[in-house]
This record gives sequence, structure tokens and C-alpha cells, in this order.
Amino acid sequence: MKKIDSAKLNADFFEKNLSRIPVSDYDEYKQWLGAVWRFKSLGCTLEAIDQWCKGSAKYNRDSLQRAFSDDSKGRDDFEMCAKWFAKAANITLPCIGNEPLEFSKRPNETVIHGYRYRRVLGVPDTQKISLTGRVDLNKIAEVLNIAYGPRAKLAFAFGKFRKINETGDRSKDEWTLFNKEEIIKFLKVYHDGEGFESGVTFKINPFKAEIVKRENRCLDEYIKEYKYCLVESDTMSLDEQYAMVKFLKLPYVMITYSGNKSIHTLVRVDAGGSKNLYRERQKFIEDFCTANGFEIDSACKNPGRESRCPGFFRTVGEQRVLQELVASAESSEFNSYEDWEAWAKQYRTFEGTNQGKTPILEALHGDCFKDIFSDGIDYWIVYNDDRGLIKVKSQVLIAEITPYIRSEFMQMIMERGNFKSF
Repeated sequence: MKKIDSAKLNADFFEKNLSRIPVSDYDEYKQWLGAVWRFKSLGCTLEAIDQWCKGSAKYNRDSLQRAFSDDSKGRDDFEMCAKWFAKAANITLPCIGNEPLEFSKRPNETVIHGYRYRRVLGVPDTQKISLTGRVDLNKIAEVLNIAYGPRAKLAFAFGKFRKINETGDRSKDEWTLFNKEEIIKFLKVYHDGEGFESGVTFKINPFKAEIVKRENRCLDEYIKEYKYCLVESDTMSLDEQYAMVKFLKLPYVMITYSGNKSIHTLVRVDAGGSKNLYRERQKFIEDFCTANGFEIDSACKNPGRESRCPGFFRTVGEQRVLQELVASAESSEFNSYEDWEAWAKQYRTFEGTNQGKTPILEALHGDCFKDIFSDGIDYWIVYNDDRGLIKVKSQVLIAEITPYIRSEFMQMIMERGNFKSF
């Protein structure tokens, strides 16, 4: 398994590769600001960043000076910034060795978030992914239809552009919303990749089209249905990633080769319109993978993530590489989250936590409550309906939340005889 060689990731490494990142991709101020702070977090000097910024028509030394001198910024997680840099620059980070997946060396049991996970029995079969380099439009249409149906609107980004129409007009300021038929029609014309150097991506869950068009933003709160979460790894080989997806029987609807270092697996969560249920199920999937040695990217947890759209080409280095469809739902052992969860839960046992109290919302199911907190005297409940924010005493809080307490937590409460479990 590849491990990032942190000893070789110094400021000199990143400064030498700064020029590989197109400054034109960060013309929007907030994007540019985020890039500057990440460069700073990686140890890049003001002068090196200034040299990079000079490639922009919007270059302003004073703005850079103010951003760089903000002492509260530029302290982001080093490894996360390094992975972001590698993607933006289309480079591979230096790694230690190139050892195969050593599943047998993983611990037999792991405790995560108050649950004890036993390792899934057996060993992953690291068979090689078969990449043909060919576009199968009929198969892609079939997969998208199974995943989303004919009418659901998905938000697409074409390279660095969010808006494009049949005449080729482009804009950075709007999102393109396509249903299955529209993206296939578009793919028939543009699948050769001309004009889409960075490839084509789409947000994995369908949005409320009328709100996106009105607000011109794709916020998570505009999601219409929480169908899938994204599973991806930047630290394992393609074959290892595919082997772990299959071995852990993740209920995927499609797997797409990103065209670079990873595969994008769309895993069913089947949460309907419930964001809380999405979080609960995505967290279980992530913890289950982690406990079994599948090192997935924790940054992929939000429901508004983008995935590579199969059928389009992207440029990696000097090559044009196909974002290729690797597998579809027909090869997945489970075709619903509930069926997979029933199988996976045999490897999980609840045992509470010895490290403080469990957050109340983590112990509840359903979407009734948006937040619950205390000011030290009273409790405050933020409902997900017209009631909004309400102050209550502890007795009222207990009465309100009791019907929503998940069974494993209720069992713990009954055993201890009080609600101090929270």
C-alpha cells in the first residue's frame, strides 16, 4: 500500500510545482484566496506565491500581501493540502515503497465512534481493473437511467466551466442541469474531450432544479434526494480500491475510473429527502471501510460531492485519458442500502464510549431535530419545522427526544438507569 513520503514534501517541492497549477482556474476571488492559504499551509513563501499570481490578469500584490499576512490563515491540515495540490497540479506525491495490500496485518477488531468492528472474514481478491479506453454510450445511458431515472436533474461542470450549451457558449457563473437524455445527447458530440481539458464532473445527488436556477448555486441544502455517497481513495492503487469495494460488498450503482489515480464509487444510501439519515448512513459506510483497512478520502462525506462522468476524456500530463465506466449495479452483490447494512452489521457491536459523552444528535434517528445544545442552565432545541428554536428544561427535553432515541443507545440508558449516557 502506498504511503505519502512526508519527508520529501517540503516547501521546495511545492514551489517547484506551483507553475503546474493554472492560475486561470482560480480567477474567482474566494477560490484564489483558498489556494493562497493552502500554499501558505504547505510552506510556500510569499515571493513564490506572488510569482504564481502574476500569471493572472487580476494580479494585485496588495491583495496577496493582505491574504498572506493573515496569521489566522494558512494553518490547514498539511496532508489534505498536499493531496489537493497534487490534484490541482496533476502530479503524483512521493510515496514510500509500493507494497501490495497487506490485509492480514490489519487488526482483527477496531473501535470507532463507540462501535466495535470485527474485520470481515476472508481476503480481498486484487484482480486487475479492465480498462478498454472505449466509450459505450448505450451502457452509460443504461447506468444513468438505473441510477437516476429519466427526469432527475444533475448539476454538471465541464472542465472549469459550469455552464455550456449546444452552441459551445461557456460561463463560469452558472450551473448546467441535465437529465439522463440531455447528458447522453451532449456526450455523443463532446465525448472526444476537445475543450474539456479537466474533464467533466457532476454532483452525485439530484438537485431541486428550480432553486438552483433561481439562486445559481448548488448548495447541499438544495439537494432533492439523498441517493448516494462517494467513496474514493488517493492512497491505494486502482486494483486495491476496486478489490476493497467488492470485498466489502458496498452497494454501488456505478464505478468510474477518474482518469488519474482513483476510481469513483457511487454507493447507495437510499436516504430519500432526509439529510440526517444520509449522514448516519454515510458515516457507517465510512467507518466500516476504515475498520477494514479501506483508506477512503474523508473529504468525500458531504452529499454535494462531484464525481467524474463516464464517457468523457480529460488531460493528465500530456495524455488524454478516458473517464471510463468500470462497473454498474448489475455486478454489485447488494442493490439497496438496507440489504447491505443488514449484512454489514454482523461485524459491528455497540459498546458506548469511554471518552466523554455521546452527542445527543448522534443518538437520535429521524429528521425532527436540527440541533440540540445547552447554555449551562437550560436546553435549546432547534426543530426542523416551523417551531424553530425553543428553550426547554431537562424534563421536557427528555420527553421530546425519547421517541427518537436509537435502540442501542436506549438499551445503554436502561442498563445505567439514567440519561447521563449522553
